[in-house]
Amino acid sequence: MVAAFGKGGWIRFLLRTITHENFDGGETSYDFPWAVLDRGDSVAILLHDIVKDQVVMVQQFRPAILRTIFEIVAGTLKPGEDHEACVRREVFEEVGLEVGEVRLISRFFVSPGATSERIFLYYAPVSSLGVDGLVGGLKDEGENIQKNVMSVDEALEMIRVGEIDDAKTILALLWLKDQRKK
Repeated sequence: MVAAFGKGGWIRFLLRTITHENFDGGETSYDFPWAVLDRGDSVAILLHDIVKDQVVMVQQFRPAILRTIFEIVAGTLKPGEDHEACVRREVFEEVGLEVGEVRLISRFFVSPGATSERIFLYYAPVSSLGVDGLVGGLKDEGENIQKNVMSVDEALEMIRVGEIDDAKTILALLWLKDQRKK
């Protein structure tokens, strides 16, 4: 195991020798160590202004892809932290809002072939008044987050044309699109 610590916390890289049972009852072993990023759980939340039918999104630089992206508020759990407490903390840190009731939409693995990270995806109604265009995030964590408010239709169009290409954000917005039909 190799561990690295950055401003976002501990990340462990595991080299695992794997043997597992096959569907036909046989067994498979890998002759080489399998590299796994052990990141732990994360949370993400879709912030929706029901009255204006707008979503609050963030735009920030992502080092893994060397560019900024549009996405919903998200963050990694601290050791021992409750999922809902984490999502509330991240919303306040990134966009300066306090949320009331939060609703779990889904939980899913990001890329289970390479990482243990699982995202708990939430939804909360908010007021977007006064949020757009401001910069948020924690300076001591190197965050420089642009807050964006846009109509749900505009966000869905951004998915269609490839301007939003973050999986958790796409899942959340498509969930909202489905909810609007009901």
